[in-house]
Amino acid sequence: MLIADDGKTAMKLYDQSTVALLLTDVVMPNMNGLELADQLLQREPELRILFMSGTGDANRGFGCVAKPFTAAGLLRRISEVLESLPAVQIARTTAA
Repeated sequence: MLIADDGKTAMKLYDQSTVALLLTDVVMPNMNGLELADQLLQREPELRILFMSGTGDANRGFGCVAKPFTAAGLLRRISEVLESLPAVQIARTTAA
């Protein structure tokens, strides 16, 4: 598990690691979660993404967990996202 305080730090950690899933808040300092996801998807289009939000912001077709959440609820959503098709594959199947 890698932990970053903001999007810029998350980008640096991503460059130094292997990441199976990005769990990001929608609202963060320096770079919001949507911007972070967009930048990482340019590098790895099949990256799994799970947003957390206390405001109900749009999740762009990715998984989203509403705050507040329980540890069990978060783990369930992480499992669902990891077991699902990456967003790029879903887009390919719906476009066909």
